[in-house]
Amino acid sequence: MDTQDKEIVTIQKEAKDIVSRATSYQITSDVTYEKATEVISWIKGVIKQIEEKRLFHTKPLNDQIKKENELYKSYAKPFVEARNIMDDKMLEYHREQQKKIDAENERIRQEAEKIAKKEKVSVEEIMASTEQKEIPVTVGTATVRKNWTFEIVDETKVPRDFLMVNRTKVGEAVRQGARKISGINIFEKEIIATR
Repeated sequence: MDTQDKEIVTIQKEAKDIVSRATSYQITSDVTYEKATEVISWIKGVIKQIEEKRLFHTKPLNDQIKKENELYKSYAKPFVEARNIMDDKMLEYHREQQKKIDAENERIRQEAEKIAKKEKVSVEEIMASTEQKEIPVTVGTATVRKNWTFEIVDETKVPRDFLMVNRTKVGEAVRQGARKISGINIFEKEIIATR
């Protein structure tokens, strides 16, 4: 068993009862308060040691994963760009075809109106017997689908339900001295700081 494994085994043994020991610890005097400070310092040391062990094992893996992701994304980038270009061209063609069909259907409707007036029947009756042209939804293996999406045009008019407080900015403002921010309760909270 190497040194690292021994350290982890020791940490695991200490972890088994640390919470119950902390729960049952009584601070009743300056002496026990001082002892609690020592315990907290020791706990912080163990946490730091665990974090160092974790990073020792995971940082090289995470670095390698990051490199691999960047490498494969760089391989895919021209293909993604080409796909987007082709999608745009296909959508443009689809829109042009739809415009032509809409124009043809409008021409048919106008013709139906003339016939309806002349024969004294409703336009709907004429249109019901006339085949309306439609652009095919699927051509080959490509399907044109309509999805609802959005773009923000004026942030000041977005309803409050869709806004989110920037906690990082609020925290920074409080640390810089802000003591009044509308809708936010700013207060001091005691924490234990040990060295």
